[in-house]
Amino acid sequence: MRGCKSLSYSYVKIEIKTFDALPCETEVFKVNNIKADVEDFGEVNTEPAGSYTCSISFEAKMPKQDVLDKYKIDLEEYEEITNKLGDVFCRGICSWCV
Repeated sequence: MRGCKSLSYSYVKIEIKTFDALPCETEVFKVNNIKADVEDFGEVNTEPAGSYTCSISFEAKMPKQDVLDKYKIDLEEYEEITNKLGDVFCRGICSWCV
């Protein structure tokens, strides 16, 4: 089997949408059509960044088997989800709470 590569495909369905007026909170978060909890995957951090502003970021946590089972995902799909959450919650400076 010279020259063959191992391919892996992710079949996880992810739906993430934050509130327009509150970009540090999810309005919709589903994994494989199951209502999901961001805290199963990590933590959204909002750090003060001056007067009436904050910086939004996401810090992934190590996967737990019960979370993988709950959403019917594997480790690769867990990482894909945390990467997408990192993209969604990478806002830099936000001043919506003013």
